Amino acid sequence: MLDRVVRRPDGQVIRDSVSLVDLPQGLERFREVQTAHRTFWGALFWSEVQRQPVLNVRTPIRRIDDAFIGGLLATVAVATCPT
Repeated sequence: MLDRVVRRPDGQVIRDSVSLVDLPQGLERFREVQTAHRTFWGALFWSEVQRQPVLNVRTPIRRIDDAFIGGLLATVAVATCPT
């Protein structure tokens, strides 16, 4: 499961959990973070929530002994949503 926080176009912030297999290329993207050892830019992808392409930056979270314990993904919309 993936815990996420999403800001909707109307400004509402929602926290939920979603299965990685329910996201397009979810497992593939998770494995990229899991095997990484530094922050990196992911490929541009389409956000159904924002109805536009988004840029994303990802970073693995590791213990001092280098064991993977999670990852952080931040996205930025390419265009401004109309209000």
